[in-house]
Amino acid sequence: MNLRRDVRAGGTVLAALVVLGAILGWLWAVLAPSTLALVLRDGSVAELPTESYHLFDDVALFALMGLGAGLVTGAAAWVWRTRRGTTVLLLVVLGSALSALVARSVGLLAVPEGPAAAAVGSILALPPTLGTWMVLVAQPLGAAFAYTTAVAFSGDDNLGAGPARQAEPQGHSTVGASGAGSLHEGPPGFSSGSAER
Repeated sequence: MNLRRDVRAGGTVLAALVVLGAILGWLWAVLAPSTLALVLRDGSVAELPTESYHLFDDVALFALMGLGAGLVTGAAAWVWRTRRGTTVLLLVVLGSALSALVARSVGLLAVPEGPAAAAVGSILALPPTLGTWMVLVAQPLGAAFAYTTAVAFSGDDNLGAGPARQAEPQGHSTVGASGAGSLHEGPPGFSSGSAER
């Protein structure tokens, strides 16, 4: 029964991260800047001066969005008290890596395509690109950092897993009351009068 519940919970987490990745990819396609280029006589294109900086902007925007999503994912997984531990950490990291892969795929598919042909000397807006696969590391790295930081600051041996503990009311400790009375009691047959003799 516990195994079925764990599998169901893991599937829910993975599905949520896949949806998150699709949303991140679409947002990146909308927000990432295009690169302006000049059409040359041979049909090739040359980027205008300073436009090459947008190639870095595209990568940086994707990485920062993934890092932010990973931090939120790791923090949300820590709030899930009943499932804290190594299994949840691995699930969150692997799920975030899958989410980043989905974001990259959706983002590159959602960007508008450039014109198939253009006149010589015209200016084209080249779609944003992601030139490196290293951008996929940011989201799982953020998730792992957020979760392990919460683990490091946890003072419980079981990481506080399970339902939240309720504080015990003050002044109702039976041990303290009985202990206080036993301090004034002696062994059987002993009385305060006999001690004074």
